[in-house]
Amino acid sequence: MSEKKTIGNVNILDLRKTSEETIRGIEKVGNVNILLYSPETASFVGQLSMGNVNASVEAPQDVENQTVMGNLRLTPDSPSGDGGGKFYVVMGNVIVETGSADASLEKTINGLAGLAVMGNVYCPESLAPAVQSKVKTQMGDFIPYPGDATLVTGTLDLSPGLLEGIEGSQGFVVTGSLRATENVSSAIVQKIEYLRVHGSIVCSEANADAIRSKLRGGKSRLTIVPSGYRYRDGSLELNSAALESMSKAKLFCSGTVVFAADVEPASIETGLEGVRSLGLIVCPERLKDAVKSKLDLIEDRVIFYEGDLWLFDEEHTLHASRFEYSEGKATALVIGELTIEPDVSPATLADRFYVIHNLGEIRCTPEQMGAVEARLGIHEGDLRDSTPKEKEHYDIGNANILAL
Repeated sequence: MSEKKTIGNVNILDLRKTSEETIRGIEKVGNVNILLYSPETASFVGQLSMGNVNASVEAPQDVENQTVMGNLRLTPDSPSGDGGGKFYVVMGNVIVETGSADASLEKTINGLAGLAVMGNVYCPESLAPAVQSKVKTQMGDFIPYPGDATLVTGTLDLSPGLLEGIEGSQGFVVTGSLRATENVSSAIVQKIEYLRVHGSIVCSEANADAIRSKLRGGKSRLTIVPSGYRYRDGSLELNSAALESMSKAKLFCSGTVVFAADVEPASIETGLEGVRSLGLIVCPERLKDAVKSKLDLIEDRVIFYEGDLWLFDEEHTLHASRFEYSEGKATALVIGELTIEPDVSPATLADRFYVIHNLGEIRCTPEQMGAVEARLGIHEGDLRDSTPKEKEHYDIGNANILAL
């Protein structure tokens, strides 16, 4: 008798055509994201030893399964896939546009064998019953929208040019973000019938009342850019050269604002009137008196740092050599993922950092962990043991899609 096989973690495990003999030949399976089975194989599922299963879905045995690693769009002109009885596993959102005069989209929807959706489903209200009947499992929300709406799946920027080009009055459904940072309040009142936003809204103070008056449902957070402030999307470094090019500027940023080490109090006084941020504002301790009148220390999150700033905002590995080529002590700010190599001694971490702010993830050895914890300032992230664990042997390793 042959030994049973072991299988690692599987994203999509398809058991729709498996046999009892095949199941008996499997010792165990790791964690499974989506488990597909058919009515014919449902009784076999309980015989298989598996780890955690995120979702179990019954699907027809005799149809083609198609996995979409992203969003599935169904449009009148070019529906993704042509129906054809396929069963779709969608790792993102399903976005259905309005129906067509020849009802081709409706035929495509009716021809679907089913949908397993890890995100949201957006569809016209008139097509909601047909689409909903095809959804076998869903991790997100089912969101019907008015058939006369313009669907925007990214960012809608209510700029003067866009609003000028709208004839009559138009309703918008936005699945991403809405921006209205230029003063277009009168055009919003005249040209926008309604807004339904399932994401973030950033607008200038001048537009806030007009935006609020047009909101009809949706799930959104409204951020108002104060009057006189210039909005900047993303992060910003304010170094000496940048500040010298400004004159009493008022800036509102969506990302992290960092005052560089070369900045002097005089350039802050002449260059800045105010700075606001939806992220962090990071500033040398020596500039605290110069900047505190420019910041909102109640509404915004401000970190004053000593020594050099070591900013880890992406995936980074810290080696002992980094300390050999730097002098003095530093402040570490972890926003991304930081792995501390074993060659960095705990004493070095304790001696060379004033403080370690962790808003991301730090991976280190148990010996290093004590030194990191002793220097922790803000601790809202994860602190994990990086000690390699003994790898379990699998006959079949981790798999994205596996049919048994």
